[in-house]
Amino acid sequence: MIFDRLCAIAERHMEELKPLLDCCALFSLEKPAHEVARGSLEEQEVEFLNESFFLPFNTVAVEDPGSCVLLGNTEEEQRGMERPRFFLECLPFDQMDEEGFAQGTSGPWVEQMREDLPGGCIIHAGEVKAGVEPATPQTPSRWNVGGRLDWIYVASKERVAAGPIRAETLAQGDYEGMRHSALTNAVAALEELWEANTPHRFVLEATPVKQPKRNSKKAQSMVPRSHQRPVYTLLTPEAIRERLGLAHPEGTGRSVRPHERRRHFRTFKSPRFTQMRGKSVVIPATWVGPSEKTVSKHHYKVRLDL
Repeated sequence: MIFDRLCAIAERHMEELKPLLDCCALFSLEKPAHEVARGSLEEQEVEFLNESFFLPFNTVAVEDPGSCVLLGNTEEEQRGMERPRFFLECLPFDQMDEEGFAQGTSGPWVEQMREDLPGGCIIHAGEVKAGVEPATPQTPSRWNVGGRLDWIYVASKERVAAGPIRAETLAQGDYEGMRHSALTNAVAALEELWEANTPHRFVLEATPVKQPKRNSKKAQSMVPRSHQRPVYTLLTPEAIRERLGLAHPEGTGRSVRPHERRRHFRTFKSPRFTQMRGKSVVIPATWVGPSEKTVSKHHYKVRLDL
C-alpha cells in the first residue's frame, strides 16, 4: 500500500511524521476518487456538509488506488467542511494517473523520477478547507476550495531527491500549480470520507488476529504497516454481510425489521423546536443481528460507535 511506502520514508528520512502515522486510522477504498464522486448535491446535503461534516477519527489516512492522503482536525470535536484541516498527500511517481485526478506535478520530470527514483513519492503538506456552494437553476453544486501548501518532499525509502522544500520559496507559477493539485486531491479525500457521514454506510474495522510484538527498540521505532494495524472501509449493511458471510435479517408477519442506520448527527431546524432549534444531537446506530466475525486472519467489527 502507498501508506506503507510513506511509513518507510518517514522512518528513514522524516522522523517527525512517525507519531502522526502511528496514531492515524487507515481507511482503504477500492475505487479512485473520481469514480465515486457524486454529482450535484441536494440543498439539505450541502447544508449538512458545511455545518456538520466530521472526520470519523481525529486523524485519518485515506488511501485509494491513486494516492494516500492524511487528514487531521485542528480543533477539538471539529465539525463543518469549511473549518480548516491539515493534510499530507503521498503520491507515488509510478502510480500517477494524470487523467484520474489533479496533477500539478505532471511533466517530463515525473517520467525522469520514475526512472531515477524507484519507489519514489512526492509528498505535499498544508492546510485545506472546502465549503460546498448550493446548486442554482443554472449551475450544479460545487466545491469552494481554500487553503495553502506549506512544504514538499521528494524521496524514496533509499534516498531523498529533494526537500523539504518550503512552498514559499517556489516560483509563483510552480507554487500555484502544486497548490492546486494538492488541494484538489485533499478535497477528493474529504469527499470520499463524506460517505462516513451518511447514515446508510457503516465503518467496518478489520483487525489482524495476530498483533505484532513491539518489544525490541527496533520494533518500537517502526510505524505499524497496513497488515499490522486495523484497516477501515465504508460499506452498506448488505455489502458487509456479503463480505463476512452473515445472514441477511428479515422481518416477519408480526414484526418489521428496524431500519439500519449509522450513528450520526441531526440538527433541529424547524421553528416548532423552540428550545432545541439550531442544536445537534447524536442519533444512535441501529444494526440488526451479529456485528462481528473472525474470517481467516482478521477480526471484523462494525463500528457502531462511529
